[in-house]
Amino acid sequence: MMKERIGAIFIGLIMLFSVVGFALVSVIPDQPTTPEIPHIYNGEMSGSDIVFLLQNGRTIFRYYYDSTSQNNLDEKITLEIFANKVKDFVVLNEIESNTTKLEIVGVVNGEGKIIDFEGEITEENLFIELCERAYVKPKECYL
Repeated sequence: MMKERIGAIFIGLIMLFSVVGFALVSVIPDQPTTPEIPHIYNGEMSGSDIVFLLQNGRTIFRYYYDSTSQNNLDEKITLEIFANKVKDFVVLNEIESNTTKLEIVGVVNGEGKIIDFEGEITEENLFIELCERAYVKPKECYL
């Protein structure tokens, strides 16, 4: 009789701890892994990184450049200075290439868009583009 009682208590405790454990697992949310993406990124970005950045309101300035051209190095420095100033809103993606071009990847009307930048690469022009194209804008855009 004593063995049956101990067995019943043991099974009851297992069931009780099972219910408590299930409740705790259900209440505690999973911590999703978020990629650490620097605000100046060298090389091609993965599609999942681009999607992550766009979903979090960031705008990607994708700069293709020829490392042997002095003009491209000057533009690259201008872009890096700009990216450092607005690092909470922009990721500069630098890609070594045979061609030189600047693309702006952002969300327009709920869709991801790639827009070719036309014009001289200056901080003022880049800031104007950011204010026009960014889904999440810095407060200076509203002044």
